[in-house]
Amino acid sequence: MTNDLKSVLDLETQLNKEAQRSEGWDWDWNLDNLIRIGFEENEALGILSDYDSCVETRKKTDEGWFSERGTYLYLHHQVILKFQFPTAPNKAIRLAAYYMANSQNRPDEAMREIGFDVGLDMMRYQVWNGDKHRNAYIESLNRFDKFKGKNKKSAKARNKIIEEIDDMSRGEQDDR
Repeated sequence: MTNDLKSVLDLETQLNKEAQRSEGWDWDWNLDNLIRIGFEENEALGILSDYDSCVETRKKTDEGWFSERGTYLYLHHQVILKFQFPTAPNKAIRLAAYYMANSQNRPDEAMREIGFDVGLDMMRYQVWNGDKHRNAYIESLNRFDKFKGKNKKSAKARNKIIEEIDDMSRGEQDDR
């Protein structure tokens, strides 16, 4: 089994476990379930449509890797995070899921772990709840050597994350 297929199967298993733990039922990709866990109807329709597209592409491949694998991982992370952080705004869930899914495409294991943790920690620190939460999260990034350095590359990576959090927090009212 390829690592790509293993990561997909692991996420599918995790999603089913999360549905059982949180709600007491098996997960099924349908509109009612997406709405039941807190997605708005229009967003749920988009998620379901993207999921169906990925499933069709996956069916056509023999290997675990398929062209829409990143989207497939992203959708699973979104739903899992919605179970784990039901009161979080969907913008925060989308941003965290983006980091978590993209981490799976990193060539080395250390970078995969950092990317995953960057996304998950956004949720754990509730970065959408104001400056105190945002600043604590940003401070937590120092545990990764990648963000400790004073060089331009470290500063650029750290600033990109901060900018994305600020963009998420700015503007329109919460889309919970």
